[in-house]
Amino acid sequence: MKKYLCICGILIFLVVALLVLWIGSDADKSNHVLAATPENVETESVDTESVDTEKNETEIPENEIDIGATEGEENTGYVEKDAYAEGLPGYVAPEGWYQPVYESSTMDGGDYNLSLGVMGLKVYYVQKALKLSFSTMGYYYEPTRWAVYVHQARRGMIPTGVVDIKTWVSLGLSREDWKTLGTYIAPVRIEECSTRDRIIEVFLDTAKEYLGTPYVVGASGKPGQGVDCSGLVLECLYSIGINPDGLDPVQHSTLSEYNSRLMWADPKFKEVSREELLPGDLVFYRRPWGSSVCHVAIYLGDDKCIEALHGVVSIEGLDKENSWDRFTIKGFKRVIAY
Repeated sequence: MKKYLCICGILIFLVVALLVLWIGSDADKSNHVLAATPENVETESVDTESVDTEKNETEIPENEIDIGATEGEENTGYVEKDAYAEGLPGYVAPEGWYQPVYESSTMDGGDYNLSLGVMGLKVYYVQKALKLSFSTMGYYYEPTRWAVYVHQARRGMIPTGVVDIKTWVSLGLSREDWKTLGTYIAPVRIEECSTRDRIIEVFLDTAKEYLGTPYVVGASGKPGQGVDCSGLVLECLYSIGINPDGLDPVQHSTLSEYNSRLMWADPKFKEVSREELLPGDLVFYRRPWGSSVCHVAIYLGDDKCIEALHGVVSIEGLDKENSWDRFTIKGFKRVIAY
């Protein structure tokens, strides 16, 4: 009997031990599931302040941005127009000088009749249409008036020797040219941020675009159309935003204009000596026997100038005393302050 009770006790002990082990195993599983819930997972903390600091250290300070150069290009010192809005200055004329303007202008008044004494491109076009050949092309004087008179008579028109729009069209010339040939103003090619060097560069580049353009007295047309000495200078001035007082293309074609003299007398162009001469300065000439200015050119440097004089716009020497023109230098004037 005792042996039987002992065996029963051992069996009961083993059953209890197995129950304890099974319950402990389930508790471990529950702990693992509980640990995996979002409330119990530890998130990795991020130091956002240190990340922002590292980011800022790679940014270029605003006051160190090189506005004058793009990536991979050398800074030339020329500032684009949007940089001017940041307060970067361009050329500012001293008091008493012409301050460039930065908007191109146009003008009306080109639909004038042609008669004795009128000059310019419209006269030149009439002379070419009539197949005339004179040493002074562009000047409406007696031979031109007579040729117009004959043309009108042959066409059954009332002969007046004056070219109006009807006579102009009868010569095969366009109505548009009638209104615009004598009113051309070169567009402004500088900006508010342009430095003095840039303005002079544009001034000279515009003049060089006229190389080979016919000399036409009283004309101030586009490159290739025709200009005279002061007409060339006038258009180059327009390209850098300078509109000389009292001068314009229509006035330039009127009787007895001498705009080179008006430019010489203009107090906003400042006189300089030959020793001070710089590219872009104006060179004025007179005849050896007189004191009045009769010619103007643009100085290029190295004793060379660009001018409308010998049939076409060309580059010539500064001194002309020994040339057939027999011009003597009257003086020099500066357009843009240095």
